[in-house]
Parts: sequence; structure tokens; C-alpha cells
Amino acid sequence: MASDAPPQPASGGGPRPSLLAPPLLLLAGACWVGLAEGVRDLSGLGGHPLAGTRLLYAVLSWGLPVLACGLLAGLCVLPVAWLRRGRAAGPASAAGVAWAGLTAGLAAGLLDRGGGAGLPRAAAVGLGAAVVVALVFTVALRWLGPRRWLPAAAGLLLVLPGLLAPLVGGALLPDQGSVPRPRTDGPPVVLIVADALRADALGCYGGATPTPHLDALAARGWRVPDVLSTSSWTLPAVASLWSGRLPGRHGVRTAAGVLDDAVPVLAEQLQRAGYRTGAVLANPILDPLRGFGRGFHRLSDDTHVFEASLFWVVRLNRLARELGWLSGPNAGRKLTVPVWTADGLQARRTGYAAGDEVTDAALRLVDELGPEGLFLYVHYFDPHDPYLPHPTPVLWHEPPTEPEHLEALRADYAGEVAFLDAQVGRLLEGLAARGVEDPLVVFTADHGEEFLDHGGWRHWATLYDELVRLPLLVAFPRGASPGPAPAAASLADVTPTLLATLGVPPLEGSQGRDLREAAPPPPRQADRIEEGNWLAAVRTGGRHWIFQLPPEEAPDPATARAWRAALEAGGAEAQGVLGRFRAEAYELASDPAQQTDVAARHPDGLRAALALVLEEMGAGREAAERTLDEAELDRLRAMGYLR
Repeated sequence: MASDAPPQPASGGGPRPSLLAPPLLLLAGACWVGLAEGVRDLSGLGGHPLAGTRLLYAVLSWGLPVLACGLLAGLCVLPVAWLRRGRAAGPASAAGVAWAGLTAGLAAGLLDRGGGAGLPRAAAVGLGAAVVVALVFTVALRWLGPRRWLPAAAGLLLVLPGLLAPLVGGALLPDQGSVPRPRTDGPPVVLIVADALRADALGCYGGATPTPHLDALAARGWRVPDVLSTSSWTLPAVASLWSGRLPGRHGVRTAAGVLDDAVPVLAEQLQRAGYRTGAVLANPILDPLRGFGRGFHRLSDDTHVFEASLFWVVRLNRLARELGWLSGPNAGRKLTVPVWTADGLQARRTGYAAGDEVTDAALRLVDELGPEGLFLYVHYFDPHDPYLPHPTPVLWHEPPTEPEHLEALRADYAGEVAFLDAQVGRLLEGLAARGVEDPLVVFTADHGEEFLDHGGWRHWATLYDELVRLPLLVAFPRGASPGPAPAAASLADVTPTLLATLGVPPLEGSQGRDLREAAPPPPRQADRIEEGNWLAAVRTGGRHWIFQLPPEEAPDPATARAWRAALEAGGAEAQGVLGRFRAEAYELASDPAQQTDVAARHPDGLRAALALVLEEMGAGREAAERTLDEAELDRLRAMGYLR
């Protein structure tokens, strides 16, 4: 007998759209966007041997974040699926606890600056958040009922990290305290350092790149023509700049080096003199944990756009290099990532601040510190490799460091220098707009950069002029009478000159001199003694000497003193000491590119220069170092400081 009941639909209620359809469509759309982005980036290259793999990389670079977000969304709704099957308050509480713990742990890892000191506070915040979330889930389930709680729970899961982040961040960030009122009537002081900037890159030093803002700064005061760094890399050079000491005396030589508390520095001395001190450190190696935060009331050492260091592409790019998809010395280590800024989608280096970010951070510090009694230290990173064009294509990678790419790399470096110049101009204009009137402004660098000048790239292991000759520009306040610019200087002379100009007592143990004094420059020294290098340079009498030893023969202070005594004694012992060293010498006036070695023509000069090196080595202090974890080692390798 026929039933009067309506026909029942087939099991499953008929065809339903797959839950996977929307995310798959979104993923496909992202891949097409990546393909279009890659085509745009490659269209101006006129053909490229890696074009196919770069396009594949472009597709992955847009598709994988969407896939990752989809997986994260799946994890978010997984507790919802459990609850929908009838597992009520217990799973809800467990989901809340797990989610809150994950959020708090992630925030702790991102925001902790004390090497683990913030983790107990993070755990406390995470526990409290977990309890709150569990209670909210339980109440929501009972109040909304089993059918209406689903959207609310899913929304809470998605919104919760954003709600917790400020709370956890506030709990973890240290209290910097209030800034004292200035106790000085001295002029504001602005010390600007550019990382990896060779002197001949600036227009005022004969460079081809227009640098109008720095040239104008040079026209206002000093442009010192012959400035020698104390090293060819950042840590020892900046330590010398701040302390007025050569590397052997401040003890910072290796990648694990620490600027010991016993070594007084410029910011501490100005703080004692009543200045309000602030610094922006764009180079991550200038870590407060290494002692490079001493003496500053306010320190900004994490200025890069937040997404740039977290972006998934950091790990993907490393994988791409391992698979052979990308080439070049920085592929897989230093790269650009797309970041949304106020000006739209732009490229940023992962983990490093671009010059505009550094300038913004510096001006924010001035807003906080005020213009009176201000000492501001600003360390720009832009001339450092990788050399990016401005504006930077989102998926751009630098050419490999090979001879055929020399001119392209030089052009990219010149673009970085021009960008730096523009940012220094913007900084000085911003300071003037904030009432920083008539400051004492110093601009210099920590070291230079090499483009096959002597067969190498970047700044690894030489002490030729392309790496140790620096710019030094000083604009004095109105009314100061510094006299004519000196003909020569050492980077270690900057702090003594600043302090003397301000009438502040000198630093104890400083080896630098006040450049305002009209006196012939004494011999100047530089060295690079770390990571398999033993190099020392002496600049004296218009000649540049370089000495090199195999690292395993590097002398300790006692041995250096013994070798110096043997040199003074003469005879076979002196010849034995001289025979250990590879020595080079270059006449600066007739051979500024340092291509013709004249060491053999000047045996007396060689012995005198080596005696100066050994005297300095014999007076060195024991180096202070800290143990580096794997993450720090990886970052140092990425920056080229370790091999």
C-alpha cells in the first residue's frame, strides 16, 4: 500500500557544497596573485636563468600563507567540532586552556627581551588567561544553548589572540621608568652612524652618488679627509667609537664579545653630565645583552616592521636555497618580504630596520625625551648588504656576488647610499621641527665595504681602505670655534672630541684625542682578530701598513711583549719575529687604491710599525664573552659575521 508520507531524501540530504571549496578557491586565488607578482618582478630583467624557479617561488610565497592560515583556522574550529558531537563543558574548558596557553607562550617568545627572565610572568599570564577562557566557554555553552553557541565560540577563538596580546605584552615588557629632567645647558648632541659605508661613496668625498643632505652637513663644519676605523666590522668598531679605546683595550673582538661594564662609554658620561640619552640601533648585533645598551634612558633596538621577522617566508626561503631554487650569497638568509605599511605593500628585509623605520623610531624617541639636554645616537643599517633598490620589489633578490655582477651590485649599493642620505636629511628636518635647536651633529660609519677592490666582497677579512677609511662630518653649534678640520683622525677620536667640545670630563682609559687640537696625528691602528683572522694595520707617516699572521700563531699579551722586546734587541731574534708576519705597505699619496706593496723598500718603517702593533697587543685586556645560543649563531651567520 502506498504511503501518504512525503518521500524522504537520500541519505546525507542531497548534494551539499564541500566545506573545502571556499578555502581551496581562496588558495587558488592567492597562487594566481603570486604568479602575477612574479611576472611583474621579472618583466624588467630581460631574461633570467632562474626565471622559472623564481616564478614557482612567487606562487608558493603567496599560496603557502593562505594554506597555513587555513590549517590554523582548522585548529581553531576543532574544539567546536568536538563540542558539536556532544562533548560539552570538559572539551570546551580544555580548548580554552590550550588556546590561552598557546597564545601566552607565543607572545612570551616574541616579546621576551631578558633571555628567559620574562617567562615566569608569561606563564602566570597564560594561566590566568586559561582560567578566564575556560569559564567563558562554560558560561557561553549553558547560556546560549547547544545550537546557538557555535558562532560565538568560533568568534571568540579567533578574536582571543588579539585581545590577549596587549595584556601579555604589557606584562612582559620591562618598565623603563621615567626620564629625568635635563641637568645641562649644553647643546643637543646627535651622533649618526651608517653601517658599512665607505668614505668614497659620498659626494663630499668624491663619490659619484649625489648625497645632498650629507654634503650640506659637511659644508656647515668639518669634513675630515683621512679617518681610520679601528676595525673592519661592527662590534669592535662601535665599541671603539663609544669608549675611545682600541679593540685590545675594550676587549670586544669576536662575535661573542661583550662590552664590559668596566669600560666607560660616551652615553654614560653624558648621562652623568645631565643629558637625556636615547639610541636607535638598527644592527641586531648591537645587542643590549652585549653591553651596547649602557647609558641610555631610552633604547630602540627592535625597529623593524613586526611582520617582517615573523613572516613565514623566512623558513621557506631557506628551504628554497637548499633545494637550489635561489642563488646568491644571501639567498635563504637575508631576504625581502611583503609587508603592509602606511604606503601600501612594500618590501622589508627580514629582521633589519630600513632607514625610514630608523628615522621614525628616532623621532619618536625625541618626542619622548624632549629637545632640551638631548643626546641621540642613531645607527642606520641601509648600506649593509643585501643592497636593495628603493622602492624594493616584493620578491626581489640581489644578484650573486660574482665578477659579472659587479656593476649591478655597485649600483644597488649606490642606491642604498642615496636612500641613507635622504633619511639623514629627514631626521635632521624632523629634529628641527621638534625644537632641537643648534645641535652638535656628528656623522660617521663603523666600517666600509669591498667590491673586488682587493678580490673580495662585503667586509670579511681585510684592512684595506675600502673597509677602514670612513667619512667623518661634524657640524658644530653656532658660537663654537673648533678651528679648521683636522687632516686625519681615528674613529676612537670621536668621543674625546665630543666630550671636550661639551666641556664634559674625558672617559677613563680613552686613547683617542681631541681633534680640535692643532697637532700632527699620531699613528693610528686597526685590527681584525676573530673567526680565523689575525690582521693588524698601522697608518703612520703617509703610509698604510698591514700585518697578518696565521690564526694559530696569534700572540697572547705576554708573547706580544716578548716579541716587541726582541724587535728592540735586533739581530737574529728580531729577524725571527719579522719572519712570522706577512707585511704589506702602501703609499697613500701616490697609491690611494693600495695596489703596489712597498713594504720591502722600508725595513725600518716596517720594524717601527710592527713594534706599535705589538705594543698595543701587549697592553690588551682579557676579552669578555657570552655564550651564544643556536638562534644567535644563525643570525650572525645570516649577517655575514660568522661562516
